[in-house]
Amino acid sequence: MPEFKREDFDATKLRYMRNLLQRQVQRIANLQESNFIRPISERLDKYTINLEENLEWEKQINEKEIVHPVQHVDYPNLSMVGRILERRWIRNPVFFKILKHLGKKHPFILQTWEILELPDFRVMIIQEQPYNSDIEEYVMRHGPQDERQSFDWARQLYKALDYLGDMAICHNNLQPRFVKIDQFANLHLTGFFDSMVYWSIDNCSVMCFPCQPLTERNFTTPDFKAPEVYGDPLREQYDPIMADIWSYGAIIYFIFTGHYPHDYRILNPEIEYELNQNVRAMSISASGQDFLANLLTTQVGIRLNFDKIIKHAWFEQFPKKFGKQSPRRLKSITRTPDSKFQRSQIPITQIGGASNYFNVNKKDN
Repeated sequence: MPEFKREDFDATKLRYMRNLLQRQVQRIANLQESNFIRPISERLDKYTINLEENLEWEKQINEKEIVHPVQHVDYPNLSMVGRILERRWIRNPVFFKILKHLGKKHPFILQTWEILELPDFRVMIIQEQPYNSDIEEYVMRHGPQDERQSFDWARQLYKALDYLGDMAICHNNLQPRFVKIDQFANLHLTGFFDSMVYWSIDNCSVMCFPCQPLTERNFTTPDFKAPEVYGDPLREQYDPIMADIWSYGAIIYFIFTGHYPHDYRILNPEIEYELNQNVRAMSISASGQDFLANLLTTQVGIRLNFDKIIKHAWFEQFPKKFGKQSPRRLKSITRTPDSKFQRSQIPITQIGGASNYFNVNKKDN
């Protein structure tokens, strides 16, 4: 048997990934909206739309968004919704293409069945609705999660993001409210209206994006974006994949603690120290602390990438230590009409104890 060196394997893997990403970018570029956004009149025989019920808590893109329950004629037991949007709300030129490209391909990414053209420059996005909650709502209602549940959600979210990466897509707006939970505690990632294609065919590398102006940063509510996302858009850029990884770490930290990993209300020149201290104060395993510390670092060069995440001791040792988790049904996720969750109705100052949402101990400056 011929000797097979590690460097040969790495080079082969790199060539494979580059070819894969190039094919995905070309597939997205070749998508024509006129070919996959069909007039609703052509599909009314496939869907029953309940126009009498408006699901207020399902809005994602615009406060004027209308969301109706939808039933597929061939799959009547499948819970679905139709999101009615005005085209002028969509600032991202590849939003519809990305939804079409992702389609129904991954169990941890919310399925998009069809995009239908409506009169008056509107569209209806028909998606699955296997959930009644999201990470933000669930943690605010029920408090921080133990390490077993946090690990399971971290693993599922990693798989969703890793798949996005293979599809040449970065999420670019990861937040707990865009991570939906179904009744079996499985995650479904959504919120792709800021997502972009990150791979450059010409340069055969990741495209860096211009930083967002600091004036656009929200100092009243956390947005879960990496610190390097904000800067001078004329001179500074950020790596969107590494920024997604920081956001991934911030979501896991929130699942563990109910807190944001740093004080988002101020510009702290010692944010790295603040992040590290907050992670080290967590009551979790040493490998879990190390995992989060290496995700929630402002030093992009030492932040864990996707290959290192899956090889980290926490990902490798935790399942062996605690065993495989059996599928379970989270009854407390189910929402009744009288318990609709309104984020604006829960002031930060009124939540105390272990679930003190987005309230961290600040270091004296």
